[in-house]
Amino acid sequence: MLAYSPFSPYDSAVIFGSERGATSAEYAVMVAAVAAIIVVAVAALGNTTLHLFEPVGTFFQTHH
Repeated sequence: MLAYSPFSPYDSAVIFGSERGATSAEYAVMVAAVAAIIVVAVAALGNTTLHLFEPVGTFFQTHH
């Protein structure tokens, strides 16, 4: 059996000084992280996705 360490890095009471739930600042950090991941994903996949729809746009421009 593992011994309990009062300074465990996973113990929020040690890190944040209380056992209360997440504060709005912690939620803001999580929201900012999710937004950053979305921005990176859209930037990485944007041009690829755009090129996928070019044949469809060309078709409708020439056959309207």
